[in-house]
Amino acid sequence: MPHAEVLPETLGNARRMRKVMTEAEAKLGNDLPHKGGDAREGRGGYAPPSTPACPS
Repeated sequence: MPHAEVLPETLGNARRMRKVMTEAEAKLGNDLPHKGGDAREGRGGYAPPSTPACPS
């Protein structure tokens, strides 16, 4: 499966965030199950409503 394109700014933000994490924070982040939008696992993202909010 091809990887999604990631903006260089986003990569830089992630690298800076990981760099300032303590070892305990990094371990906790790796041990917890991932929650949120992860396109690789088919979760997250925007799904339009199946019915309109106000019928016309």
